[in-house]
Amino acid sequence: MSKRPLPHPDSPPAPTNRRRWTIFAVVSFIYLLVYFHRQAPAVLALDLMSDLRLKGSFLGLLGAAYFFPYALLQLVAGPVTKTLGPRRTLCIFFGLAGIGTIGFSFATDLPTALGCRFLVGVGAAMVLVPVLEIVSAWFRREEFTTMVGLLIAVAGIGVYAGAAPLGQLDHLLGWRGSFMVVGGLSLCLVGCAWLVVRDRPQGPGPQQPKPLQENSACGRTVKVLSTPAFWPPVIWAFLALGVFISFGGLWGGPWLMHAHGLDKIRAGHVLAMLALGMILGGPLLGFLAERVLKSRKKVLVLAAFGLVLLTAATAFGNAMTLTGLFLWFGLLGMTTMAASPLSLTLVRTAFADDLAPTATGLANFFFLAGGALMQQAGGWLLETQGHTASTGTAEHYAPLFQAYFACALVALVAALLTRDR
Repeated sequence: MSKRPLPHPDSPPAPTNRRRWTIFAVVSFIYLLVYFHRQAPAVLALDLMSDLRLKGSFLGLLGAAYFFPYALLQLVAGPVTKTLGPRRTLCIFFGLAGIGTIGFSFATDLPTALGCRFLVGVGAAMVLVPVLEIVSAWFRREEFTTMVGLLIAVAGIGVYAGAAPLGQLDHLLGWRGSFMVVGGLSLCLVGCAWLVVRDRPQGPGPQQPKPLQENSACGRTVKVLSTPAFWPPVIWAFLALGVFISFGGLWGGPWLMHAHGLDKIRAGHVLAMLALGMILGGPLLGFLAERVLKSRKKVLVLAAFGLVLLTAATAFGNAMTLTGLFLWFGLLGMTTMAASPLSLTLVRTAFADDLAPTATGLANFFFLAGGALMQQAGGWLLETQGHTASTGTAEHYAPLFQAYFACALVALVAALLTRDR
């Protein structure tokens, strides 16, 4: 009778090994909805402009109402998570996001809609840092980059759900009914997370928390911000993810409808390619960085160069077929959001474990601040060109694409200045 092999000494015990994947599934589903919330306005933009009687700048403000609190709260996400614990932080704040989503479905004017989207942004802001802390506690250090890549792939499903499927749901229930359903699902997930998720394994686990070497939140913040290695990957993300969030999460839908004559459902199918780029690109870029080139910096530079080529194709007025649009949006997702784990890992590995949550929160602030600013600036640029919900043309979007091209060039320089660890 053969003997069962002894487990590897670094492996978590069997119950932990099963449970950690259950926990990962729950927190991943919550993270999926965060990206759904980001993407949703792109498909529903014209409906929102019509129903709430919004100009382009006001629609940009509505998009920014989600991203500004999301970005600002990253400054305190690390300390709050350390104080309340990852599970409690995740459940309290994502519960607020669910309540805000339901409230948004009842909005009849701009102030109410802004307030509800602000609440959604506040709730979604406290998801990433707790999720990363939970993942780092339940999975080994050498598994972390792979798990972040899987999170980005799951986020890609959220982007997809906020594109074509949301267009179909909007056709059946309208935009109000759609947000009501999503808000209810968010609250159900909060209950599930409270019952299933735990901050860390009981007993020996893959990683145990270490005591903070710097007890002052202000001191940790200053330490992170004064570290030169923090800035190049953050600047890349500020600009590259700003392009993704601004265009893919808001103005891409109206552009497809105005410049290419697509209806809402077909525009949703094209926007869904952003998700495919994330789903395929996250694991692929991680594999290239860890196994082939053995350098996160080199892969980040390749992604940054790809974004320069993509934005150049639109900034200088090159026409695209429907097939070209599908390819362009897929590559946009791959060269921006799919590459974000590389940037995030470069930031985290630049700091000791006690500073990693603070560094992650601060980095995520800049990651999202770019999107918030570019959504609002994009609305202003379009409005100066005479763009409205019913009269938009391809020419109205030219300054927007030129701005994206300039951002991509600076992002490439930032990627070249990053340092591998």
